[in-house]
Amino acid sequence: EATGTRITVIDLEGIVLIDTSEDPAVMENHASRPEIHLARETGEASNSVRQSRTLGHDRMYMAVPVVSGGRAVGIVRTSLPLIEVEESRARLRVHVATGGVLAAALALLMAFFFSRRFSARIGEMTKTAEAIAAGDYRAGRKDRGRDELATLAGAVDRMSDQLRERMDTLVRERNELRAILGSMLEGVVAVDREERIFHLNRIAAEILSTRAEDAIGGRIWEIARIQPLAETIAGVLEDETGHTREARITDGSRDRILELIASPLRDIRGDLVGAVLVLHDVTELRRLELIRRDFVVNVSHELKTPLTAIRGFVETLIDDPEIDRETAAGFLGRVNDQVLRLSTLVTDLLVLSRVESEGEALERRPVDLRGILRECAGRLSPESRGRDIEFVLELPKGDVTILGDDESLRQVVDNLLDNALKYTPDGGRVDLRLLRAGDEVAIEVEDTGIGIDGRHVDRIFERFYRVDKARSRELGGTGLGLSIVKHITNAHGGRVAVVSETGRGSTFRVSLPAHEVRD
Repeated sequence: EATGTRITVIDLEGIVLIDTSEDPAVMENHASRPEIHLARETGEASNSVRQSRTLGHDRMYMAVPVVSGGRAVGIVRTSLPLIEVEESRARLRVHVATGGVLAAALALLMAFFFSRRFSARIGEMTKTAEAIAAGDYRAGRKDRGRDELATLAGAVDRMSDQLRERMDTLVRERNELRAILGSMLEGVVAVDREERIFHLNRIAAEILSTRAEDAIGGRIWEIARIQPLAETIAGVLEDETGHTREARITDGSRDRILELIASPLRDIRGDLVGAVLVLHDVTELRRLELIRRDFVVNVSHELKTPLTAIRGFVETLIDDPEIDRETAAGFLGRVNDQVLRLSTLVTDLLVLSRVESEGEALERRPVDLRGILRECAGRLSPESRGRDIEFVLELPKGDVTILGDDESLRQVVDNLLDNALKYTPDGGRVDLRLLRAGDEVAIEVEDTGIGIDGRHVDRIFERFYRVDKARSRELGGTGLGLSIVKHITNAHGGRVAVVSETGRGSTFRVSLPAHEVRD
């Protein structure tokens, strides 16, 4: 009763002898019960679970044979209702469920705590990666943990530092390269294999008459419709070797000569990725080369003419020792004239060379131009009176001072007056004026001579250039006077101009910076 266990005693025939729950008289034969049948047949304890026909609920049965004298004499069976087991199991399930819920809640709480921590760290790493991608290489997060995330964060920090160093190096090198290319006097154009421009410096943009922002991305032959340039680029991309040539282009009203130097552009693997073209404006260089050639030719010609005449006269005197004194004196007079011409030519060449070489190095000091003009006019006045040429000198009352080399300035005035007197016919007029014009002073030489045709005006300051070569040589000119005037004027920071009309005379004006005299 204390354990709720039912006990039944059964003989070997299955008749119930004793039962703690029911009257054995009303109970049916139990020989067919599984546990009793097994216990009787095997002589060992057996059990089974089934619904009790008597009590009407599931019970667990245990049957044990009763042995007396070495043989089974009956069977004792116990049974326990399973409802108590189910209740115990239910209670156990409740306890297990409760424990499981508590464990799950604790696990979820711990997981939430750790996930928040990991999520925050991963979020920081994500922000760091996004900042690095945006170019902020100083956004590295210093994670001081010791787990895998800390290791990953450290790797990201090191990567950020390395990227920052490399990007700083690239930016510095790019800026240096841009500064170098931007300060070059030559134009630089870089194109890819499709002949599309990806770099164009300022000089190249000026030469090609475009803007860098408009040219980037366009094909070279679309931006610059210069056939030699496009052909040079195409040749480099085709045979992958350097090309050099010259091209003449029209820039407004004048022609420009460009030296094109193109080279293949390769990547670090040596593969061709484009071409680089350097544009060198050699217009001035070619002009100077032409001037040099003309100068050599002209000097040779100017020296050869008097030397040939001198040689002819001298050979005649040598070959004919019996020549009369009057003829010999005439020959020697002509030799003397040619020697004087050579001397004048050499002197002018030396003066021109000195002015060109010294330029800004001319010795300068305050000079009152009125004294120089009076001196030059005094030397030429007798010649003008002898040819019945009216000579007029106009000077202002006050000092007209500039910083200059007085000897060079005398040469300027002498040459201008010499030209005016040579090309002014007898009975004409020459005016020499000194004027103030704001921050400048001006020396003007005006004549009523033969004048200069308009097509010659721009060239009369070139070396050995003569409007009328025969007349110039007849008058003893070397063709260097006006060139000397121009170079001396430029060396003093001034400028020279001429206004002339054929048959009505010329006016030469030399403008020089004035010098303020302070007490």
